[in-house]
Amino acid sequence: MGNGTTREIDDLKTKWKEMNKRLDRLEEATVKESIRISDQRVRSAQENLAASYKRIAIIAGIMGLVCCPTFVMSKGIFNYPDQRSRIISALTLGAYFLICMVMDGYLSSAVMDINLAKMPVTKVRDAAIRLKRLHHIFQIILIPAAITALAVSIYPLKSEPYILIGCGAGALLGAMIGWIKYKKMMRDYRELINS
Repeated sequence: MGNGTTREIDDLKTKWKEMNKRLDRLEEATVKESIRISDQRVRSAQENLAASYKRIAIIAGIMGLVCCPTFVMSKGIFNYPDQRSRIISALTLGAYFLICMVMDGYLSSAVMDINLAKMPVTKVRDAAIRLKRLHHIFQIILIPAAITALAVSIYPLKSEPYILIGCGAGALLGAMIGWIKYKKMMRDYRELINS
């Protein structure tokens, strides 16, 4: 009876060790999978931010170099009272969009410079916080600049109500789209910061 009990105890010990090994492997696999999912999420947040900034920079560049000068200088679209106000409007809008292009291009490049594989988590976090702060500084500069550029461009057209209504509607739509985009970018920054 003592021999059978010893064998049973040995069997239980063996099974216990096997179960512990299985649990260790399962725990290790679970940890690896959660790290992989977290890394994927952080990588996608980084890619989303960089892509958003790049897209905005490209659109701003096209607007600054092609669209604004073309539309404003075209005499059939806007009825400016003189050539001087037409040139000032084209230059003001073009300069605004080119500044946007440079700022968003810089942010796109800086976000992609964050090396998730080689940088320590604290460095990734610090870089993300710095870029988020820089994003807000750029907004503090660009929002008043946008209002100024729009005012300079539409002031000579103040006697044409359809221009004022169109600009107001465009500004409202732009603000709504900008707010939605801003919220999404802040979610991506949170993901990077909390990684």
